[in-house]
Amino acid sequence: FSLQRMRLLALLVLFISLNVGSTSLCGLRKNSKFNGARFRRHIIGGNKVANVGDWPWQVAVQVFNSTLSSICGGTVIADRWILTAAHCANKQCREGFTYRIAAGTLKALVVDTSEQVVFINVTRFYVHPEYESGAISESYMHNDIMLLELESALTFNEIVSPVCLPSRVQTIPQDKIAVAIGYGQYEQPSFTNPVPSDGRLRETKISIIPRDACKTRLDAVNPKRIKFNITEAHICAGSAGHGVFHGDSGGPLMMRAKDGRWFQFGIVSAGVDELILAQDLAPAIFANVVKFCNWIEETTMGEAKCEKEEVDF
Repeated sequence: FSLQRMRLLALLVLFISLNVGSTSLCGLRKNSKFNGARFRRHIIGGNKVANVGDWPWQVAVQVFNSTLSSICGGTVIADRWILTAAHCANKQCREGFTYRIAAGTLKALVVDTSEQVVFINVTRFYVHPEYESGAISESYMHNDIMLLELESALTFNEIVSPVCLPSRVQTIPQDKIAVAIGYGQYEQPSFTNPVPSDGRLRETKISIIPRDACKTRLDAVNPKRIKFNITEAHICAGSAGHGVFHGDSGGPLMMRAKDGRWFQFGIVSAGVDELILAQDLAPAIFANVVKFCNWIEETTMGEAKCEKEEVDF
């Protein structure tokens, strides 16, 4: 080998090792091109994700007792850690139940044992200590964030890899496309047509709505007249005919940075069922990942890391 060839080989080995075993190369998709035209409708009736690995950090959180069910979505943020919503643990984390994540799949209820699908049991749930569940109130869905620690480490490849987490000082872009993905219901349900989810991963684009506008809109349309206390720890998002719904909980709200990496800004938390097709008027509420960077890094003991500096979007 020439010296130049040896240097190229060394660089290639370094790249492969980083790509497989590190979170430093986060937020990279097999299909890196983002075509906004693909995201035409809300996840209710929205577009199916075409290929395994299109969103390699998305996982299904599954629970076993006598039957298998999927309770939420989640995202890979490190090889042993999953980010999801705290309300996904309500009345679910009970003795006698087995919890696991399914990675490398487009189906929430997958039982496929092929090499492509990875199942790993959850060993511990870390619900944010200030999360308040139960009765709807002004503090309803505050701190709606949870970390799942896995029994063994995921192996990163082109179909399973981590999403990037934004810096604790990151400003949320208001004029860019945000993407939400989830396994939830895909049509407007009703009492005569409940439309259960088929558990297939879908994707959509939605608009970020400023906090003050979000407060005003929710106060105006909320049928129970609950005054939601929307804080800096929330993100509001939604568009006419575009949004998230039951079954999408715990999934990500994401944006693509100018350098091509995808960052998770939000975690699907709550919404107004009666206006699910008018999420421009009744925005969905997401937990703001930026405000939980310290807790994420402390809980994972630094295994999951937020970006150190602001990123251009």
